[in-house]
Amino acid sequence: MSDQWALTGPESPLVYDPGEDTVVCYNPASGDTYRLSRPAAVLLSHLSQHPASLESLEQRLATSAGAAGSEGQSVDVSGLLEEMEALGLLRRVR
Repeated sequence: MSDQWALTGPESPLVYDPGEDTVVCYNPASGDTYRLSRPAAVLLSHLSQHPASLESLEQRLATSAGAAGSEGQSVDVSGLLEEMEALGLLRRVR
C-alpha cells in the first residue's frame, strides 16, 4: 500500500486566490503565510477533504481545470507534496 498524504492539523490552511499563477496560503497551525503555485493549491484543497495517495493526487491534478503547469508543462506532484511537507502543511500517513 502506498503512502497517503494528509493535512498536518485539524484546521485546513486558508487559501486566497487573487486570480494569478500563485495563491496565498495561511497556515493557522503555525501562523505562517506562503505563496504557492496553483497546482499546490489544488492539492491542498483536495487534501482538506480527506487523505489521498500520490496516484490519486496526480489524477486529481490532471483533471483539474487551470491546475496544469504554465504553458502546459507537467507538474512534479511528488516534489510539490515534499515541499508542502517541509513547510509543515502536509504529512505522510503510512
